[in-house]
Amino acid sequence: MISILLAAAISQPLWFDNQQHGQIYVVTPMVHLQTDCQCDYRLKMLKTGISGTSTSVQQSAVTIAANTDVALTRISFNLQQGDRVQIYLSLNDGKQVSLENTLNLPK
Repeated sequence: MISILLAAAISQPLWFDNQQHGQIYVVTPMVHLQTDCQCDYRLKMLKTGISGTSTSVQQSAVTIAANTDVALTRISFNLQQGDRVQIYLSLNDGKQVSLENTLNLPK
């Protein structure tokens, strides 16, 4: 199992670990870099549904050690029938590292 996660991390250095428990989703943005990094991440979540649209933004500086899986944050939310969520994640150090990924739920 660990080798599968490591292979996924090497092929995609920025990914989402997500779990669903009924209508509750828990999403953990993950990163795995080959070198140490003083990076900034920005996460934007857009939720749309019958009750309207909401937007949530998180951003922070983070220290990432080389060759280590790092959880950037953890978010949880409830999705009712007809709701959709788009999560946009970016990570950069202002120099060499500039990564982006998007998650759409439900799949």
